[in-house]
Amino acid sequence: MSHFLSITLPALLLAGSLLAPHPTAAPPIVINEILAHTDPPDVDSVELSNQGDVPVDLSGWLMTDSLARPQAEWVRIADGTLLDPGEFYVIADCAPGSAQEVATGCSVWQFGLSEAGDDVYLMQPGANGGTPAVVDHATFGVSPNGVSFGRYMDSIGNVRYPLLETVTLGAPNSAPFISPVVIEEIMYHPPDGYSEYVVIANMSTQAVALQDGAHANNTWKLVGQDKDGDENLLFDFPTGTVLSPGESIIIAGASPSQFTSERQIPCSVRVFGPMQNALNDKRGERVALVVPQPPELDPPDTVYYAHFDDVSYLPNPPWPSASGNGFALTRIDATAYGNDVANWQAAVPLAHSNRSLCLPAISNGPVQP
Repeated sequence: MSHFLSITLPALLLAGSLLAPHPTAAPPIVINEILAHTDPPDVDSVELSNQGDVPVDLSGWLMTDSLARPQAEWVRIADGTLLDPGEFYVIADCAPGSAQEVATGCSVWQFGLSEAGDDVYLMQPGANGGTPAVVDHATFGVSPNGVSFGRYMDSIGNVRYPLLETVTLGAPNSAPFISPVVIEEIMYHPPDGYSEYVVIANMSTQAVALQDGAHANNTWKLVGQDKDGDENLLFDFPTGTVLSPGESIIIAGASPSQFTSERQIPCSVRVFGPMQNALNDKRGERVALVVPQPPELDPPDTVYYAHFDDVSYLPNPPWPSASGNGFALTRIDATAYGNDVANWQAAVPLAHSNRSLCLPAISNGPVQP
């Protein structure tokens, strides 16, 4: 039996911890890339970047995945480590006495980063042995094997860690990974008499099956996550769902028959539904397409779900006005990173379709009568 688990951990509060708060004038060192799911010869790695204009001495700096972990288990950067502006420093895990340790001087970690989602904390030692101060903190979700997360600052200054196209440890980050199937439109607060919906689209030139090819019962899911970090299932795609190249489908808050009666839907557009939970029109929400990874051996049959595409919308500025006024949030460029307000606009609902009425309703997957 598969266990549904898609993790995005909230930041831990430092209040009451054994750590000092973020220093007022923190060095411009950031966590730039994280590789957390590897098979030999690859190893877990964290890349630091100096984004300032002066060299920074990293001697004695510390890294951990948990503030609750004993400090004796934290990774310590070797004395004499100087990071020049624009350069990168990779903290790589390796086995004690391994050829890699001898050749590269990589660190021997007392912990491993979790492929199910984890945190990375970077700390600067206090003066004269004082309390370490957190310089940077990154939270990441489920990791596909051999895929890294990279630091990305969006158009309004939010720092996120999306999956990257390629692993680039020791070099500038590649662009964020763009899923072949993306979230194209969100109607989170429709006018009275209409239902919520999410549109997803296959932007690739090949058909995409929304399931694990080796484990057909493990299908893609559409999930939501509120501001408290609580995740809820919106829709579990039926086994056998395949999107043709360029195809868009609608996941409706109502049954396909009800939704089709509300709006003029072309016969060529498939409607799925109903969604199991409502979208949040008061506080906003993170909506994500999550993709099953191969089942784990330990614990057995556990399936982690990686976020292949997501968007964290808000019902208020700087997000476009699409709350109760008849407009929907529409993605501007499906080939660009989606979790950025600059890539969304308020637009007429389902404007990509023509307005030829389709009856009877299309019913794909489990539906309500």
